[in-house]
Amino acid sequence: MFRVFQMDVVMRQHRVGLLLAGVALSATLGCGGTNGPERVAVTGTVVLDGQPLSSGVIRFIPTGATHGPAAAATITNGRYETTAAQGPVPGTHRVEIEATGYYGFAIDDEAAYVAQVEKNGGRFPANPVPEIYNRRSTLTAEVAASGQTPLDFALSAASQHTAQR
Repeated sequence: MFRVFQMDVVMRQHRVGLLLAGVALSATLGCGGTNGPERVAVTGTVVLDGQPLSSGVIRFIPTGATHGPAAAATITNGRYETTAAQGPVPGTHRVEIEATGYYGFAIDDEAAYVAQVEKNGGRFPANPVPEIYNRRSTLTAEVAASGQTPLDFALSAASQHTAQR
């Protein structure tokens, strides 16, 4: 009887050992061993009517055969850059560019917001970057796997036709 009990204990220890080894192995491997799709660092400039865009945001949205998350960067004095961890995936992207900070006050300044509404009947200045570059963007960019090529954009406030890159 003692021998059967001893064998049962050994079998349970073996099962527990296998279970712990399996948990450790799956924790080491994770879900495929990666942290998501390959991304690359990108840099570039954005000018509007020949002048650097003072502040804004640029978004890279995968399109066509390119799949993966979108990426965005802040534009300051006409320049933007992303790290590889936050950059776009290699491939074709629709690019959206918007100016920010053109209201003349911080968007979370409630008193300034109310004053603007009262002063102009609820009308705010239009984004200086035309819709063909943001909400209805016609801009595209090919992001290289090396991420080495600067992606520069020359925009025209008067242009409602074709965006240049």
